[in-house]
Amino acid sequence: MTSGHLGEWIAAQVFDIELETSAVAAGIDGRFRSGPMQGRAVNIKSYLKREGMLNITESNALDYYLVLTGPPSAAVSS
Repeated sequence: MTSGHLGEWIAAQVFDIELETSAVAAGIDGRFRSGPMQGRAVNIKSYLKREGMLNITESNALDYYLVLTGPPSAAVSS
């Protein structure tokens, strides 16, 4: 299991998201099942460290991004 898959599962439990059953839905990980965003498509990103980067996609079917991140990463010298 990757951190991305675990992050998607956690987000689905916390935010009541129905995950796509197949990974072929380009740019969409699931849809909100309830609340004010019910039925809206979401792409979930999960990062173990906050490094200031976000991998995004351009999809007309996508409504929201949900980003879960860990603590900031330590600065590195050049």
